[in-house]
Amino acid sequence: DIIAYAKERHIEIIPEIDMPGHAEAALHSYPELGCFNRPVEIPKLGFTPNIFCAGKENTLQFLKNVLDEICTLFPSPYIHLGGDEAPKDNWNKCPDCQKRIADLGLKNSHDLQLWFSAQMAEYLKSKGKKLSFGEMWFIMTAIRCPTTS
Repeated sequence: DIIAYAKERHIEIIPEIDMPGHAEAALHSYPELGCFNRPVEIPKLGFTPNIFCAGKENTLQFLKNVLDEICTLFPSPYIHLGGDEAPKDNWNKCPDCQKRIADLGLKNSHDLQLWFSAQMAEYLKSKGKKLSFGEMWFIMTAIRCPTTS
């Protein structure tokens, strides 16, 4: 068991679950979690605009279920959620994402990602976990990172 091995050596494993980007493998198997309900190709390198759909409640619930599993498996108080490398091309064309943007009074898909990240941050906070993100996304967009502290 890698977690026990690390603990014996005073090493803390901080899991990273990238969201909303780097979702191609999940969307290949569960296309209903994406914007257009169709399986996507898994790239050999890099990332694509195929990210989790922030406009669908079932996608948010799926990701919360994943986080529940991660919280159970990893004793670390920290979980890293990536957040960078999430092109918004599909969100800009997705009726569900555009409806969420309108319903919440957001300006654009960048605001939608901030809202999405805040939802995940609040969920992890309710589980007693602290969150970290790929801060490059927040630096590049000049948006304040959601916090769990």
